[in-house]
Amino acid sequence: MGAEVAPSIGILLVAAAQWRLVVPLFAGLLLIGVGPAVSRQSRYAATDLARPHHKARSLALIVRVGTLGSVLGRNLGVPGELIGAARRGAHRRPP
Repeated sequence: MGAEVAPSIGILLVAAAQWRLVVPLFAGLLLIGVGPAVSRQSRYAATDLARPHHKARSLALIVRVGTLGSVLGRNLGVPGELIGAARRGAHRRPP
């Protein structure tokens, strides 16, 4: 849920800054920490649910996957758009 909330808080921050609304701006600044908090909470959940001798491995897996996602996820926008455009073009029938 935090991954869905954080972008909407970002939109709130931009709108509040654009219209110079101080109270929503500070509320958004306080709430923007939801995204990193959810990420950290997943790390704790991974170690809490793992068997005692697998705790370090579970934490390392979560950190690696998060790092991989943050690095690769930003670079997949253009290839994803090209694939989507190719698929849309393949499904269209000529008039």
